[in-house]
Amino acid sequence: MENKGVNKYDLSAYTAVLAKEFPFANELNSTARQASSERCWSGINRFFENCKKKIAEKKGFPRFKKNQRSVEYKKSGWKLSEKRKTITFTDKKGIGTFKLVGTYDLHFYAFEQI
Repeated sequence: MENKGVNKYDLSAYTAVLAKEFPFANELNSTARQASSERCWSGINRFFENCKKKIAEKKGFPRFKKNQRSVEYKKSGWKLSEKRKTITFTDKKGIGTFKLVGTYDLHFYAFEQI
């Protein structure tokens, strides 16, 4: 609210600034940082759209969780083995390799750390 005119792309670019300032953010893959900014922007945008529509109920004010440990790797930051049995995360966090448990349909895998 204090920074009028800031858009989705400005927020995404700001993740690079945060990576320089905070070591834990620097350890994440850039696409993972950008995915977090997209989730943040989605909440902010939903709130302001609800305000514009003058919805009578709650506006859905964005609530940001402290200590959020969820990271989304879209295109990079991970490598799937040829047989699709293990996945290795390749960012600076050193998460490691996980065995995929389940069917060959990637949408239904559960992770088990090796």
